[in-house]
Amino acid sequence: MILVRGTGVWGGIKVVLTMSRDPIEPTSRWLEPWTAEPKELLAALRAEIPCDAVAAGVLRISAPQADELLLAHGWPEPEVISWCQVGFQGDRLLRAALRQGLAVGEPQHHESESPLLRQGHALALTLTESFSHERCWWLLLTRKAAAFTPLEQQWAGLILRHWQMRFAAPQEPGLRRLLVGHDQRLILADLNTQAVLLRQPALLTDLLAGFPAVVHQRYPNLPDRTQRDLAVTLDGRPWWACFQHNRTVDGDKMAHWYLELRPLENADIPPLGLLKDDRISQAVAYIHENFANAPSLSDVARKVHISPFHFHRLFTRQVGISPKQYVQKKQLQVAKWLLRKGGTPIGQIAQNTGFSSHGHFTSTFHRVVGLSPTDYRDQP
Repeated sequence: MILVRGTGVWGGIKVVLTMSRDPIEPTSRWLEPWTAEPKELLAALRAEIPCDAVAAGVLRISAPQADELLLAHGWPEPEVISWCQVGFQGDRLLRAALRQGLAVGEPQHHESESPLLRQGHALALTLTESFSHERCWWLLLTRKAAAFTPLEQQWAGLILRHWQMRFAAPQEPGLRRLLVGHDQRLILADLNTQAVLLRQPALLTDLLAGFPAVVHQRYPNLPDRTQRDLAVTLDGRPWWACFQHNRTVDGDKMAHWYLELRPLENADIPPLGLLKDDRISQAVAYIHENFANAPSLSDVARKVHISPFHFHRLFTRQVGISPKQYVQKKQLQVAKWLLRKGGTPIGQIAQNTGFSSHGHFTSTFHRVVGLSPTDYRDQP
């Protein structure tokens, strides 16, 4: 038995996942290409299938676009750009994999060959997307050392299948997943979200109508592959939106959004759109990133260069609650999520969400929520 540990940060909280696995179970399946750092995913794949480079995506079969690549790592950036521009049409291995599900290639030295396949052995796999047959999951591995063995081909296929299933059916109840292109078109959603959008297609438009502008106001210098969060209203209900902006290489048309949506309770943080004052919007962002440190009024005011007195007045007027109340609501919102997920000791949840002690967390939670943390966790 082997212990596998993975970490992630959503909504400003670091989550550590520890699980046991059988020695034959692939570790790379726990790293998801829509959120993992490319070099970390390549390292995990190398532990099971030695390779020099990896690319993965959810491509529209008839006319793929560059923002449908989830990652590409191990090639020089100009080669990836060249492949995105012409390789979709000229990549013989991709075409073969689309027909057969799997294709292998030997080293090629021709300038006309796809840039990602030159001078290396290659393995390409495709899986028709479970909901939309217009799309396929795609994985490409290359290496110089030797051809990929039949066992490695099967192993890669299992990993790709796992990614597809994990995206389509999230294990966390209530979770919604979406991939959205640079032009706000839907690339992919989990099965439950697809069903909702079939009945209410305008929901996606409503979600994305002001989303980029709010993100830009709150996080004006947001780096790629950096996870952040905010609260939004969708179909009259509050949702917790965790997101990151990803791109394989530089270029606006190479970028896509990955979003996770979780329902919020009415007493949680209020959904906020564009605010009148950019400084207050960025103060909200600072609280979301630092709530685990229980920032004081002076801490937040100093961050946005406003006096504490003036900041308190501006924040309360634009957000609807005081900074202290907002910090506490954010702490309790994340605490409730961790309680619903299960597995994390209550004392650890208290520490992770910025409470000074287990007792302080328990008394605050009971006073505000009306249940003890244990009773909240045990709810059906």
